[in-house]
Amino acid sequence: MPFLFVSGPAFQSMWYGMTARKIRKYFKALKATARKEGGAIGFIEEIDSFATKRGGLEGSTPVALTPFSSERSIASGTGGTVNELLIQMQSFDDPPGAQMFFNRIKDFVNTFLPLNRQFKKRSAGYANVLVIAATNRGDMLDPALLRPGRFDRRLYFDVP
Repeated sequence: MPFLFVSGPAFQSMWYGMTARKIRKYFKALKATARKEGGAIGFIEEIDSFATKRGGLEGSTPVALTPFSSERSIASGTGGTVNELLIQMQSFDDPPGAQMFFNRIKDFVNTFLPLNRQFKKRSAGYANVLVIAATNRGDMLDPALLRPGRFDRRLYFDVP
């Protein structure tokens, strides 16, 4: 079974949009490998470097932040990164681009055909993918990542 390893900081980029692009590229390679080999394991080390809690209604009192404030998150502005990670984790059942294009053409043509003469759309093959992530700061991860169907199983390892 192929094992695709990536370090969390490898996703980060100083250019706007490049972090999300790197995440898409990693998951595209993971899906392609899984379809080719019959399955794949993806491992993201130090996921807390880019998938921290997003801002929002935390229920806490707003704090005035200064440039030297210790309350400022190291990974500020990671909301789009977490969203991209969630989108990619939910897209394992989506067909590849060319197949999606031909399915759309079939949908258009089928609108003009009777039900018994319509073209059948090809469904995506099952992508047998397991995504594992490691972190030292599980409390900092975005709660959306920990919901069922995502990273829903947690293993804790104590200090030796």
